[in-house]
Amino acid sequence: MPIALPALNPSLIESELFGHVKGAFTGANERREGLFSIAAGGTVLLDEIGDLPLSQQVKLLRVLEQGHFTLVGDVRPKQCNARIIAATHQNLVNKVASGDFRQDLYFRLAVFEIHMPALRDRVEDIPELCQHSLRRLHYRQPDAALDAEALEELQRRDWPGNVRELRNTLEHAALMARGGAITKRHLPAAQPAFLAVADSTPPLETLIQNWIRQQLQTHSDSGDQPNEGLFDRFLTVVEPIFLRAGLEATKGNRSNAADLLGMHRATLREKLKRYGIGDDGP
Repeated sequence: MPIALPALNPSLIESELFGHVKGAFTGANERREGLFSIAAGGTVLLDEIGDLPLSQQVKLLRVLEQGHFTLVGDVRPKQCNARIIAATHQNLVNKVASGDFRQDLYFRLAVFEIHMPALRDRVEDIPELCQHSLRRLHYRQPDAALDAEALEELQRRDWPGNVRELRNTLEHAALMARGGAITKRHLPAAQPAFLAVADSTPPLETLIQNWIRQQLQTHSDSGDQPNEGLFDRFLTVVEPIFLRAGLEATKGNRSNAADLLGMHRATLREKLKRYGIGDDGP
C-alpha cells in the first residue's frame, strides 16, 4: 500500500497512519482503522519520507523499533505486521545534518538502502523505459512507436525531471504523431537543466554544530550525566582530519603545513606524534 506523506493533512498524519478511536478528537465520531492496520500482512510504502514532520518521526521510529503502534486516543498497543519501505527524492543525510530529520530514524530506515541514480546517469535504461511507457499509452495510441533518431535524441538529454519527465515527453510525442511513428520532430523541447534539484551540502560549521547537538541530545535522552570528555572526543575526530589535509596540501612539508594551519611547527609536530600521522619530514 503506497502512502504519499505530503498529501496527508499535517495535523491528522498520526490518525491517518495509525487510526483513532471514537471521541479521540473533535470530529472523531467513530473508530477508524489507520493505513498501517489496513496493510496488515502486506507492505507499506511511505513515499517522500523526507517530508514527514519531526513531531511524527519519533512515532514512526517507535513502530519500527517496537513493532507495534497505538490508535490515537487509545492506550492498547496494536501489533504491526506489515513490511515497511520508505522512499524519498531528498538527501536524508543532509536533512539529518540540518536537524530536519532524526538521525536514529534515518539509521533505522537505512537497514537496506537502494540508491536510484538520476536518469541521465543510466541512459542505457531509456530504451526499455520508452517501451514500457509506450505500452501504457497503447490504449490511446495503438500504433505509437519510436524511431532510432528520436531514441538517440532522448538518450542525449539531461532529464532533470527523471522518469516522470521521460514519460510525459513520450505522451506528448505520441499525441503529436497522431498514431504514427514517433520521430524527433514530434518530441517537445528539452527542459532546461537548471530545473534539476541540486543537493545542497550544509556548510562545515553547520555540520559540526549539529553533530555536537546530536551528541548532547543523545546523552540527555539517555539520562547520563554531562559528558566531560565530549570536547576532547570532538578534537580527536576533527584534528587528525585537518592535520592530514594540511600535510596533503603542502605535499608533506611540515613548515608550510604549520603556516597553512596557523600553528607553530613544534605544535604541529607534537599533534602529529599524538595521532601517529606521517613520518618525520621537513
